Amino acid sequence: MTDLVSRESLKKSFGFITDDTACPLHIAAEIDQSIELEPAVDPVHAAGGVYCRECEYYLKHPSFKNEERRFCFESPLSPKAKEPDDFCSDGKKAET
Repeated sequence: MTDLVSRESLKKSFGFITDDTACPLHIAAEIDQSIELEPAVDPVHAAGGVYCRECEYYLKHPSFKNEERRFCFESPLSPKAKEPDDFCSDGKKAET
């Protein structure tokens, strides 16, 4: 499993080097750039969750054809209005 590390925390950890006046500027810049270029992991995905905008259950309600509102149909008998950036651990990533 991939470790999740905060970029901000990593920058603070390297601060003793990059803030040192004896550290050449190009070395400090290289460290900062290397940290920024590391791939980010979304915490929702890391926890096994899915954003509503990505979920196969996130659909328009048939009763509201002219509205842009969308609902979660994970439980078809009781759909819930959701926003695109909402998330849960019951969703399934829609196939694209």
